[in-house]
Amino acid sequence: MCKVITLKITDGDFEQGFPVFLRIEKDSESKPIEIYGKLPPAPKIPDLYAEWRLSYSRRGTLFRKLKKIEASARSYSVKNAAIDLKKNINSWLNSGDSEFRPVRDGLLRNLNGREEETRFIIQAQDVRLWKIPWYLWDVIEASPDVEVALSFPHYEKLQLQQTSDPSVPEKVRILAILGNSEGIDTRKDRILLEEMPFAETTFLVEPDRQKINDSLWENSWDILFFAGHSNTEGETGKIDINRQDSLTIEELRYAVKKAIANGLKIAIFNSCDGLGLARQLADLKLPHTIVMREPVPDLIAQEFLKHFLEAFRRGKSFYVSVREARERLQGLEGEYPCATWLPVICDNPAELAPTWNQLYHQKEERLSKLRQFWRSGRSLLQTSVLATGLVVGVRLLGMMEGFELGAFDHLMRRRPHETRDERLLLITATPDDIEQEQNKRQPKHQASLSDPTITKIFQKLEQYEPKTIGWDIYRDFPVDPDHPELKKHFNQENLFTICKVIDPNLGKVSGISPPPEIPKNGIVGFNDAIADKDGILRRFILSLKPQVPTDPCTATNNLSLLLALHYLHEKHDGVEYDSTPAGDLKITVPKLEKTVVLKQLKPHHTGGYQRLDTKGRQILLNYRSRPSPSDIAREISVGDLLADRVPANTIEELKNRIVLIGIAAPVVTSPDSWRTPYSAIQSINDNEMPGVYIQAHMVSDILSAILDDRPLLWVLPVWNEAFWIFIWALVGGLIAHKMRSPLQLVIATGIALGALYGACYLLILQGGWVPLIPSGIALIVTDGAIAILSHYKPKNKEV
Repeated sequence: MCKVITLKITDGDFEQGFPVFLRIEKDSESKPIEIYGKLPPAPKIPDLYAEWRLSYSRRGTLFRKLKKIEASARSYSVKNAAIDLKKNINSWLNSGDSEFRPVRDGLLRNLNGREEETRFIIQAQDVRLWKIPWYLWDVIEASPDVEVALSFPHYEKLQLQQTSDPSVPEKVRILAILGNSEGIDTRKDRILLEEMPFAETTFLVEPDRQKINDSLWENSWDILFFAGHSNTEGETGKIDINRQDSLTIEELRYAVKKAIANGLKIAIFNSCDGLGLARQLADLKLPHTIVMREPVPDLIAQEFLKHFLEAFRRGKSFYVSVREARERLQGLEGEYPCATWLPVICDNPAELAPTWNQLYHQKEERLSKLRQFWRSGRSLLQTSVLATGLVVGVRLLGMMEGFELGAFDHLMRRRPHETRDERLLLITATPDDIEQEQNKRQPKHQASLSDPTITKIFQKLEQYEPKTIGWDIYRDFPVDPDHPELKKHFNQENLFTICKVIDPNLGKVSGISPPPEIPKNGIVGFNDAIADKDGILRRFILSLKPQVPTDPCTATNNLSLLLALHYLHEKHDGVEYDSTPAGDLKITVPKLEKTVVLKQLKPHHTGGYQRLDTKGRQILLNYRSRPSPSDIAREISVGDLLADRVPANTIEELKNRIVLIGIAAPVVTSPDSWRTPYSAIQSINDNEMPGVYIQAHMVSDILSAILDDRPLLWVLPVWNEAFWIFIWALVGGLIAHKMRSPLQLVIATGIALGALYGACYLLILQGGWVPLIPSGIALIVTDGAIAILSHYKPKNKEV
């Protein structure tokens, strides 16, 4: 229900004052509030208005008025006249000691802090009261959703003519009369009307009187529009319908009354000096009329119409649309002073102003809901695209990389536990083993085990006949002459050892050579890895080319890759591998008819990474999730192996396993331990994972992808990620658009974030890296911008 506030001014004059009656109707059920009072005399106001009008009329030659008024010198500027008039109007209406004060106070109480729309009507007979720009009153200016409408004191509700004609159109019917356009541009008015949705507009261009009369009689109209020249002589308004003829409303009286009876609701005269037209139409009980109180510049008329139609078709009320359009003219007042004073509404208080949606019939209204959804959705789409562009831009600059990598770690830690990889066996030198070795090694060989211990390890393994052996301990010095039998063990075909490549970016002056006894037959792999900026290892290098000619390590493949390929070859009678045209590594096991492509990370814009170092062919490391990530496979300490404390079932299975030998204790001279995504949940003493466990995860990652169809981690292209971000921006926008109360907003946001988290979790289970951008805020502001790194799942065919 619209609150209606009526200020009725019947008798009196500016010399003696005006008795007034304020009526406030809050709804149809409650009793109206009635307040009586009296406006004090204000004889200066009509004179001040006349002075302002004279200075305004001399302002220029661009009025929508046939007789142009030439600019002339003036001693009283429009601005000064406007200031004086506004000051005196407010002084008159805000008289603190007058009988009008109770009226003003009652009006203030009902305009401030309201929740419903308010309609404010000035009912007056005196034409001088119609000319006053009432919206200059500070009480009205302080109420942003209130617009003043003028009316005669006496009015009545219309009796509309009933029609059974089934052909009555279901769109808004507009009759647009484009009259004499000499010196002005009415084509812009036409374009604005043609763009109105759900409207059917009939244009009469410079018509004759008979054409207008017939159109008003023979058809039903919702809106009557006029653009052209007009003026008021005395209290009679005239419109120039073409370059020869003018008409008054009285000369169209019967036709206009017929149009009103047939449903005409709104008349818009986008022309000069229209108060005379408004008073004549009010006398005919036309529900709602918009006119210009004084001569109007062409640009102002066009801008007002544009803003009014734009607000009106967006669903705003008739009054709010007029106020918004009128106030938007203020930006042009530097060139066109007092432009905001010109538009004025004349109302029949017995008739409610329709919204644009109420102007068309029920069938079209149902259809319009979908169209209205698309219109409102267009703004939502635009905002979502803007938010998506912002988030994508921020991501591409690398500003979200740390958050995304942290989200990746979080999801990795939440995965369910996997079983051990039974294809692997770890033989590790524990802190106790290292301590016992102190007296057996030379001081310069603190990073390795002693030759006697290594010899015993190989002798034990020789008895168990493992499939593949990986030596993950740096050893760049020759065998002690006292243990010549160790040379033979370093030459066995299923043994793979390591070296370390020089990294110029880290300022390394030298790498680490492989054992000197190892023949250069391709059984040496590098042990290099690259941690991210936060020190966490999330990727590993499959292969690379040495960047320094004098590098002592010439290995081109990672130890883990060599171990996996050798195991597949021995276990399944052959393996094939090659580079794809894109530079990825393709591995095929012919006997099993299985192929997997290890897709390398790109240097730029790869999922959460925006700028990667280009060292070698790198892939993401899909750690095998365990209660403790170091518990990836069965593990035997060096001490237990040499003391024959190995379980019998483990010895029997050694023939089919890959044995990885490494150090699981801190080595100061050659540190090989790394922080992982699981470091945050490990104990302080176990915050870094020794390199031998990292190698085990790498080997398991490759073997599991080929033999177990365990998905590799991979990412979507940038445009796919942008689309994912856009979808969540759209979700955020819908939430913000639909949920009005804070509680609903919080609940809906929680559900959306839960769904997002759930989707990311399900994808990470399938091998997808789905970084959760901390953008709950971005989500609500229509921007819910989340990046996804999807998964890659190998199939039994070439990818």
